[in-house]
This record gives sequence, C-alpha cells and structure tokens, in this order.
Amino acid sequence: MRFPPDLKPGQSLDGYRILETLHASTRSQLYLAEDTNSGQQVVIKTPSVNFEDDPLYLDGFLREEWIGRRVNHPAIMALYPPKPGKQFLYHACEYIQGQTLRGWMQDNPKPDLNTVRDLTRQIISALRGLHRMQILHQDLKPENLMIDRDGRVRLIDFGAARVAGDTEILSGLHDNTTQGTKNYVAPEYFLGGAIDYRADQFAVGVIVYEMLTGNLPYREVAGNSIRIKLYKHLRFRPVTDDRPDLPEWINLALAKAVAPNPTERYEALSEFCQDLSTPNPAFQSADFQPLMSRNPTLFWQLLCVLLGGINLWQFFQ
Repeated sequence: MRFPPDLKPGQSLDGYRILETLHASTRSQLYLAEDTNSGQQVVIKTPSVNFEDDPLYLDGFLREEWIGRRVNHPAIMALYPPKPGKQFLYHACEYIQGQTLRGWMQDNPKPDLNTVRDLTRQIISALRGLHRMQILHQDLKPENLMIDRDGRVRLIDFGAARVAGDTEILSGLHDNTTQGTKNYVAPEYFLGGAIDYRADQFAVGVIVYEMLTGNLPYREVAGNSIRIKLYKHLRFRPVTDDRPDLPEWINLALAKAVAPNPTERYEALSEFCQDLSTPNPAFQSADFQPLMSRNPTLFWQLLCVLLGGINLWQFFQ
C-alpha cells in the first residue's frame, strides 16, 4: 500500500477532505479531516516518507492500527475501520477536542492533590483497558494523554504498544532499540531486564510525580544522555522537596511506583491508586520508618555529633 503525499487543506484522501494540519514530525503527520459521506470529523494519521523503506517502522504503524481497532474503552481513542477501496497507508482516528496533559500541566503547575488523584484514576483506567487485553503501552507520557472538553482523560497513541508475551518484550530486546520516551521509560529497558506491566506503572508514577511538582523523580535521566548502569545508581528525589504540603505517605507511594527495580514496584496499578488516596499501613513498618523510630540510639548519637560540630564551629568563629 502506498504512502500518502503531504496533504494540504482542501485535498481529499480516500473520501476524507483535509481541513487542517494538526501536527507534523519526522515520524508522522496528523490532519483534521471530514468524512465526505457522513460529515464526521476525524483525525488522519499518515506515516512519514522518511521511513518508506523501514520494515520495523512499517510493522509498528500497522500494529498501531491493529491494536487500536481491537480496544474498546471510553478512556482510549477509537480507531475506525478502513473505507472500502482504501488506496493509501494511514489511520482514521477519533477526533478528541481538548488539550494534552502536557498543556494542562503547564496551565496548572501546582495542582491540588484531589485533582491529581482524579486524573491518575482515569489514566490507570485507560492503561488497565490495554492490560486486560494483554497489551503493554510502552510509551506513556503527557503528550500521549488528552483531557477532553468534559475533563476526561483519553489515551491517544499506541505506536510503541506490544502484545504481552512477545518474546522480544520478555527478553528486553526490541530490535536493538529502546521503546518509549526518555524520562518516562522504565530502567529495565536500558538494563536488559524482563519487561512486563510494571514498566507501564513506572511511567504512570513519573507522570503523577510531574503533575504534582513540575519536575522528574530522577535527575540521572533528565540530561542529554542516559546514565544508568545499575538500578542502584538512580536516586529518587522526595516529592516533598518541591511540595512540603504533601504528606509523607504520598511520597512513599510514588517512590514505590517508580522504584528502579521492577520487583520493588506495586503488583497492580489499583494498589498504587489506593495508596494515593489512603495511607498504606505497610509504610509504618520498620522498612519505612524514619531513623529515630528504627534506631533511636543511632539517631541521638548522630544528633549529638551534629550539635557538637556546630558548637565547635561557633567556638572558632
């Protein structure tokens, strides 16, 4: 099937009249179009001619349509069946009016916790819609989430999605490329670990952290290159550094969701959602207690050393 040419408003493609260009990148183009038979507005996604001879890109583009047409969930963008006599390679998608979560975050730099909880529940609902069909999203980020005019979250992109059980996923090898977007992709992709639903959970945790603070939980992946060699090299930044108004148990819930080692994350997204709403009693266990509670003697010894150092410094001033 042929790649369509670059399209301009007023041109037609298989019975769709192009209204405007919504987005263009090196990988694809998005156009707002009208079905000339029904009058329905749709989004047409076309592949970039830069990848016309790239079989991996073509496989991903076709897989996106295959997945999108099989998922039926109110929080996930619909993909429409192709028209009879389709001549070009493209997707016809549901047109969702609103703004991306990225745009919403820019408009709401310090949202209240209840609002973030509501958005998180909706994001998790969409993601579980994929997981119930054994599909891993692999590229969850604010740009791939829309908030429509009714305030509902919609997942709009499946370009990196794979069916769970794919041997390439389970081995952590993806045609020698890393799935997802830096800062949101789970560390196991870089370290060659097994990939499962907890990789998507990591991305959700990063998004929630970013909604609350405007920052990322790990500095190590925010620069120009990835500097991850071992899970232990990642240092979680407490969410309370930026939002001291948030309770410590929210910080602990986020730290668990984005734990570098996937075995330390939640077993289910529903558990993460629950821990954002209600303090988890497990966080009061020895593993989560502050030093004063775990080892009072050591706490007071360190405090005395600190105070002694301060007094010594003042003495020599």
